Amino acid sequence: MNIDLEDIFNIDYNWVDLIFLSVVLVLVYMLLLFLRKIVFNISFLGGARSIVKRVLDIILILYEPLFILVIISAFVMIKPGIHGLIIGVLLIMGFSHIRNYFHGRLFMSDKSLKAGRRIRISDQEGIITQMGRMGLQVRSDDGLHYVPYHILVTEGYVMSSGEKIGGYYRLSISKENSDAGQSYLSELSNILISSPYVDGDHKPEIKRSIDAQDTIDVRLLVKEEQHLNDLIALLSEYGYQSKITKSN
Repeated sequence: MNIDLEDIFNIDYNWVDLIFLSVVLVLVYMLLLFLRKIVFNISFLGGARSIVKRVLDIILILYEPLFILVIISAFVMIKPGIHGLIIGVLLIMGFSHIRNYFHGRLFMSDKSLKAGRRIRISDQEGIITQMGRMGLQVRSDDGLHYVPYHILVTEGYVMSSGEKIGGYYRLSISKENSDAGQSYLSELSNILISSPYVDGDHKPEIKRSIDAQDTIDVRLLVKEEQHLNDLIALLSEYGYQSKITKSN
């Protein structure tokens, strides 16, 4: 059976088709997010968990722009003349945002560029605290800065090391004569959230260790590098033993 491209473009698309297509694509997107959340929280996959999570992350990075392009195409095909003109005007008006968005998709696929890493852009250096759809949030000694992705393309960037300011750390935390039960997790979470040393804009990631049942793995952002030792001392006062397993 031969399919003519002309027949495809002559299909009578309508608003019902667009709504149905949108609902299906949204449901698929939600399913992918749900699968990623499950993979993040389960432990039986062992070392394969990071690989599966990475594959799902790449699928999500690619799926979102494809989702948008399919919806735009379906919208244009309802009334090609009028809707094509509308999309053209929107593309011209929002060119800078669209450029940053697609640059962002590329940067998000780069494993070296992620929250918690130290970056130098031109004469500015700081810790990446968030990777948004249009740009980065970078915290340096003089405050929080927003850096659109096109700046990384035009000016370049360097992933750097050094301990000038705070950053992300991973801690392995345990408490004598206590297992990693729900009350244990709740108490630890409250201590970290209320601590003056942890960046309040970024909630600590707390989960049970895969290797030891009585140990909790925590990933958090400290405001300044020297605050890490203060935080460990604070946890010690509550009876917790803390070990730094990884920085940034």
